[in-house]
Amino acid sequence: MTDKSAENSFELLCLPLDGAYYGFPLDVITETLQRVQITPFPCLPPHYCGVCNRKGSILPVVSLRRMTGGAQAADEGHPVTVIVKCGAYECGFLTETQPVLLTVSPDRLVREAADELSGPLCVVDAVYATDSGVVLAVDAAATLERLVVNR
Repeated sequence: MTDKSAENSFELLCLPLDGAYYGFPLDVITETLQRVQITPFPCLPPHYCGVCNRKGSILPVVSLRRMTGGAQAADEGHPVTVIVKCGAYECGFLTETQPVLLTVSPDRLVREAADELSGPLCVVDAVYATDSGVVLAVDAAATLERLVVNR
């Protein structure tokens, strides 16, 4: 990595899933919670796991696996819930493994505006190559808005 590309590099909090990383900008991450109590809530779409109580506020919790079109794991577990807030929207993203902080460099950009990698809920706005693997940079604002519209 050159000095110039190192200057332009940025970090994403990445949630590992099926050999790739879903990366969220750090400025939208409010906290990560270990093994939070998730209460099922009736009549929600299948990508919602339920709700959790965070400091007196009730937040929806979405399974990253189900939201990205994957089948529900036999025992999804609840290791980590990453709380994302963007504008008026706040939601927990349940991940099966610990998130990792990865540095992404613009000179390792594979593709911008990755519409074909975006699903009906998760909006991917860029794909980067890193030494750790492929990072799908999530457009947090658009994803949270789709989750609200598509409930």
